[in-house]
Amino acid sequence: MSHLAALALSLLFLLAYPLQASASWESFKYNSTRSSTTPFGVADLAPLQWTSIDIGGISAPPITSSSGAIYIPGTGSLTKLDKTGAKQWTISTPASGTVYTPVIDKNDIVYIASSGCNPIVYALNPDGSKKWQYDLREGSALCGANQTRAAVALSNDQSTLYVGTNYPNQKIYAFNLDGTVKWKSALMLNFEPDYSAITIDSSDNLYVGSSGGRIFSFKSDGTARWNQFIGGEVKTPIVGPDGNIYVVGNYGQKIVSYTSSGSIRWTYTPASPPIDVSPAVTSTIIYSAEKKTIRAINTSNGTVAWTWTSDNNANTTSPLVDKNGFIYTSAFDKVYSINIDGTTKSTLSLSETLGPLILSEDGKFIATRNPSSTTKGYTYAFGTAPKVIYPVVFIPGMGGSEFKVSQDIYFSGDDGHGGIYSHGYTANEKIWVNQNEAAKLGDDDYFDILKLKEDAVTPVSSGVTLTGELTPYGYGDIDSFFQGLGYVKNTSFFVFPYDWRKDVRLTQADLDNLIETAKQKTGLPKVNIVAHSMGGLVARNYISATPSASKVNKLIEMGVPHLGTVLGLKAILYGEAISYNFYSLKIPIIASSEVKDISFNSAGMHTLIPSNFYFNLYNDSKQQKPQPFFDDRDIDKNNIIGNLNYLQQKDLIKNLKSNMTAYDIAEQYHTNLDSLLVQTNGVKLYEIVGSGPKTLGQIRETWWIEWPFKLIPRRDEIFITGDGTVPLYSASLKSDTLDYSGGAPIYYVNQKHEDLPSSNGTAMQTVKALLADDTLPTEVKSEKIVSDGKQISIEDAEIDLYDSSNNHTGLDANGNIEINIPDTIYDSIESSKHVYIGKSAGKVKVKIKPTHKASSTKKRTITLRHYTQDKISKTNLYVDLPLPDTTTTDFDLDPAIDTPPTIIAQGTSYSPTSEVVGDNSTDQIPPITTYTLNGSTNTINYSDSVIVNLTSTDDSGSGVLKTEYTLDNGQTVQTYNAPLTITTPGTYTLQFSSTDKVNNQETPISITFIIKSSTASTSTATTSSNNSSSSGTSTISTDIATSVINSFLDGSETQSRQEDVLGASTINWSPTPIVSKTPSSTPQTASSIFLGSFVVLGNILTSIFGLIASVGLNTTIETVEEIEEET
Repeated sequence: MSHLAALALSLLFLLAYPLQASASWESFKYNSTRSSTTPFGVADLAPLQWTSIDIGGISAPPITSSSGAIYIPGTGSLTKLDKTGAKQWTISTPASGTVYTPVIDKNDIVYIASSGCNPIVYALNPDGSKKWQYDLREGSALCGANQTRAAVALSNDQSTLYVGTNYPNQKIYAFNLDGTVKWKSALMLNFEPDYSAITIDSSDNLYVGSSGGRIFSFKSDGTARWNQFIGGEVKTPIVGPDGNIYVVGNYGQKIVSYTSSGSIRWTYTPASPPIDVSPAVTSTIIYSAEKKTIRAINTSNGTVAWTWTSDNNANTTSPLVDKNGFIYTSAFDKVYSINIDGTTKSTLSLSETLGPLILSEDGKFIATRNPSSTTKGYTYAFGTAPKVIYPVVFIPGMGGSEFKVSQDIYFSGDDGHGGIYSHGYTANEKIWVNQNEAAKLGDDDYFDILKLKEDAVTPVSSGVTLTGELTPYGYGDIDSFFQGLGYVKNTSFFVFPYDWRKDVRLTQADLDNLIETAKQKTGLPKVNIVAHSMGGLVARNYISATPSASKVNKLIEMGVPHLGTVLGLKAILYGEAISYNFYSLKIPIIASSEVKDISFNSAGMHTLIPSNFYFNLYNDSKQQKPQPFFDDRDIDKNNIIGNLNYLQQKDLIKNLKSNMTAYDIAEQYHTNLDSLLVQTNGVKLYEIVGSGPKTLGQIRETWWIEWPFKLIPRRDEIFITGDGTVPLYSASLKSDTLDYSGGAPIYYVNQKHEDLPSSNGTAMQTVKALLADDTLPTEVKSEKIVSDGKQISIEDAEIDLYDSSNNHTGLDANGNIEINIPDTIYDSIESSKHVYIGKSAGKVKVKIKPTHKASSTKKRTITLRHYTQDKISKTNLYVDLPLPDTTTTDFDLDPAIDTPPTIIAQGTSYSPTSEVVGDNSTDQIPPITTYTLNGSTNTINYSDSVIVNLTSTDDSGSGVLKTEYTLDNGQTVQTYNAPLTITTPGTYTLQFSSTDKVNNQETPISITFIIKSSTASTSTATTSSNNSSSSGTSTISTDIATSVINSFLDGSETQSRQEDVLGASTINWSPTPIVSKTPSSTPQTASSIFLGSFVVLGNILTSIFGLIASVGLNTTIETVEEIEEET
């Protein structure tokens, strides 16, 4: 074989199979093989990066840690510098004993041994404090006995520290890492005064040279293997990548090669002896420093391949070899880079006499010089790192990993909606995502086999396993994208499928195994991770541990819901259809009811619920920071209404009978991890955040009121900025007041969540740039992207959007969501429908068709919200539009125009009923209506007439739109404009309610009074003067009102909720007169918090009133208990 061919083979082996690769120059001559061959690369020798302060006498070459720290042994000391050259600390040894090159373990514990009168072995913590020490001068040994004069070594598994001692013991010590002695082994001959550094091969065999002319080999338990006599001083042996042993002996007069069993292979005699320093060895070449030359010697036979000579006539230092096969050495004041053919590649002059070079992971050379009468003990850092192409691990989001059945399975189980689903699955049948099954109409119970049991750990079917691949629905571009960048799948590019149903923390071991595989296949000490959505939670869990983080160079995250999402809460409570992106189309593939079924016992899905830290960023301090849930109707019946904080949200989930085992697991994840998000553990973090698309920011539960009096659950949605799935701050971890990002650069892209993994999109092009340290796409912004648009909301009707090209957003013919118009959103909760039309969508035609009869009048209210710079700037209401059930009402809407549209319904044009601008447009509190009754009274009744005054107020600021009332149980509903004068004798039940200008509706209030007169008269609505009055509304306590309503709802609303958590229930009943109202001089407030308690009481106590009337009993509303007792 020619020497050039041998060199090429050497380079190939070096690149593909670096032996015992370390993330640092951890020991003498890089690692315990002493080969001086590293997996690190260098782009250029220049520039000089820094020079340290004078640290005194330097006794041996330094080492580096994975964090870039540098440890420099000296005469009586060990000094630590940080990666910038700043001194961290210096420790001194007894009697100024010389310290030789230390070794550092994976936990950054440093081990040294010193010479001198009192030789000691130390284990030092990273801060320089002493972990333990061992005195080598045992018993009554003389001063200077049992010194060590060479570097210490760690076993391959880093469980054992080896130290060699000299006369008179001539022993090798093996220490456990707690400082206890594992064994001592004497050399096979009695007098071997000094020893070299200990070398270790891949089988944990030990090799050491002595100044008595021998090389010794031991087993890892200290028993002797063999020894050979070379003559003269024997330097530190080297284990080559080929497993053979290479050693300089006879005072540098020869290099001898042995097999690992001790058989001699060949001997090389240098042309320019002696060889004063130890060579570097690759699989096919030994690079020997012989005075002013470097000779390349074939490892196969000991012949010379080429000779290189320094140009400054100075002796060379011990060479090293980088990952690309280039050789480096220094000679006096110059540093040389040598090509693999023996020609000079480049040089660097530093005007200082340098010692041996070491190379750090970041492509930086470290060299020291000893002080003299005219110089000081400096350390130098120089060089430019090459672009290292680390292997990439891609981690998908929730639902991104495929599942199959591993064997034939007949499955039968609860379908989640009152029945049993049974189905036979064949071996290797792909379950997630089986598009043929997903495309079928219905409840998608085919996927029930993916459910977990109530422990949130055990699958309902043990035969479901991962396929090892990503689903093409959302991640179809991933393989081709990375292969297009030059990566090779399962060699330098890997995907990490995981069980997204379970506890995210369970992925740690499997991800670590994959990363170790990637490191082994590429020979590189670290990987880059690219994670989308929930995959970022997996990655963050991995790097939260320092040992794991040390294996990761970069973590690039796209749209990661670090702190959860409101959409995740919605999926747990209501269900949410899972969709994937097909070019520009959003196609639903799994029904929302099935998502809810699978999510119920899924700890992974519960991890997407807003965490406690989410409420720090979204604290309701301003409009763009709403808390996730606003409960105006107390859906969990715990007497708490309004914006819910974190603990109240947790109670809501618990009270609605969710799986709290799954919730608790998810909560533990966030409790452990959220506070650590600011800590990078040395990983370079990058956040790619979707910004611009409107994102669900708050769910509002309230009532929709119809006459005759019905309380119908109404669910409103408030949008904020994000990527359409993940709110902005949950992904970026940074708001205008708080920063949990750990200093990670944030790159804002105007893309939806499901589009982020698309190969041609801005996010993936940003990934490409970050992996290559290249220029970012121009579409990437350094600040969040704001947007303008309109939101339309309506109850009990369907909304469809069409653009000028007839592209559609809404429900298709099969009832599935399709979003074919860019910058539009369609969303729903039960009967509530919401669409958003962004400014870039352009003008659209809006078509609205009722889905059920709301009442005989067929009236609906449309809410139109205007978003300007991500903020709701204006709200318009179109109240009581007469929308026919059989036809569609349509109108044009241009999101770029501020003027609200005119809607034509049944031939009549309707402009907005109300308009509220500014912060008042997000008012959440309904108005409050008070009343007064004025009239002549006797002891128990009004006589002649009653004047009713209603006064409505809206302290929250949007203003009262209207007050409505009825005297005939809603058969005739009128708008209150002036006091009512009622003169006709009889028993009256007055119901009234107010609505504000952003459609917050007060729960109707009901009062009953009696007019008794012998004079017949008619009822009129005129201004009147009275000589007695009463005012207010009920003073029944909130607890009583809630209790009564809860007892009423138990038979309908609660039962529905048990079956479907939040099924739409309608409270529909006809009140009858309740009880007479005795005039009172104390005014009372009609508060909507009572939820129509008097009307409810009227329904319950109808029979009671009959009894009251028959005995002529008059009582006050404050004595409901007395009425019940009397009855």
